[in-house]
Amino acid sequence: MRSIIQSITTRRSSRHTAETESSQEPPEHQSLPPSPSEQTSPQRSEHPPQQSETTTTIAGTTRTFSEAFPAEAAQADTMEVLNSRLSPNTRKNYRDHIIRFITWLFDHRKEFTGLLPPDFIDRLEEGAIRDQTSLTKTGLKKKRRTHLREVARQRLLHLNAKNPSTHPIILTNLTFDVVSYYFFSQNKVTEGTAEGESVTIRVGPATYDGMTSGLTFLFQECKVAKDVNEKVREMWSELPRYKKGCHRKSAEEKRKLGIRNTGKDPLPLAAYIFLAELLCKSDDAEHIAAHLFLLLDWNLISRADMIVFSNIELIGMGNDCLRFEVGKSKTDQEGRKHIDHPFHIYSCPENPVICPVFALGKHLAHKPQILTGKCPLFEGSSQYNHYTNIFRRIVQSAEHRQSFIDRGMCPEYFGTHSMRKGKSNGCNICFNS
Repeated sequence: MRSIIQSITTRRSSRHTAETESSQEPPEHQSLPPSPSEQTSPQRSEHPPQQSETTTTIAGTTRTFSEAFPAEAAQADTMEVLNSRLSPNTRKNYRDHIIRFITWLFDHRKEFTGLLPPDFIDRLEEGAIRDQTSLTKTGLKKKRRTHLREVARQRLLHLNAKNPSTHPIILTNLTFDVVSYYFFSQNKVTEGTAEGESVTIRVGPATYDGMTSGLTFLFQECKVAKDVNEKVREMWSELPRYKKGCHRKSAEEKRKLGIRNTGKDPLPLAAYIFLAELLCKSDDAEHIAAHLFLLLDWNLISRADMIVFSNIELIGMGNDCLRFEVGKSKTDQEGRKHIDHPFHIYSCPENPVICPVFALGKHLAHKPQILTGKCPLFEGSSQYNHYTNIFRRIVQSAEHRQSFIDRGMCPEYFGTHSMRKGKSNGCNICFNS
């Protein structure tokens, strides 16, 4: 274990030394300063300078600026920079909300005309026909409208703000009545009361917030102002009031019916130790990484995305603790908040199953290739969903379900946010005690 930690420290110190030396040494082609004689008697060129295109040298080859940096590459890089204002997951969530809205507008195109472009409606109809003829493996009709949604998704992917004919929705014709009716149509969750009556429960706040954020995203992508005309201006002025009223009505209806609000419960300390013990003693190879993921998520009190994209190069040792340079986060997209003061994680020798240093050493011993270069601490794609499913399978399994209930964790309300909420509650208890 000590050798693994020393390798981390040695690697970081050697990298810091190399960066310092490279910053101090002069460039290879830096010319010496001219002598005093050369300064006093400059030589004049016999031929006047000729204007030519700026040249640059790359890999020993001199090329013009236009040859070295084509316009297409510059435009592609500019678009990538502009699109980086949103993370890929956030962009995907916004598009999913817009795709659902487009599907609803297509189903109600006779009631609400002038919102979908005619050529787009034709393509959506072709996708709907293909969905009607698609069957499952058992020969039943598929409920998911895969082809219709794919047509809408491709329209969003190839959207060009400068070409209104590529816009999926004619935003200048959108009104508050259309959007409010769409929200009303989403209230489809029914519950039975004690008197045997069925009632309709409004959807949660996430639906309203996600849809309004998706509409904002679409307006920005199409470069359409929110006050482009009176109808659109009225829609954006009424939506905040409508959202606030829906949130209060939804909470009131759920309270009367005894339905709890959505969200994940905090993971109690006893349940956290029990889950860590199961992962630590498991013979499953993937539980080694899951054990480290659980302990880092708990001790850093961070969002799971920060753990998934952790890099071994950002982990160091100092003052008998592990030091994590967090970088960017959800509330600090430029990564400036935690500069020069990394997060500290200390060992727990009294209970090895919840010792982050032990879990890190075990993970690095299982995958030593992580120490060889710049690579994520958790390699692979979709690691967030991967570890979420591992934790959920253990907590909700028939073998351990009652054990977690006895320790205060309801399996149905367990998620990756449960670790962060559980450690935050623990810190508040320690602070107030």
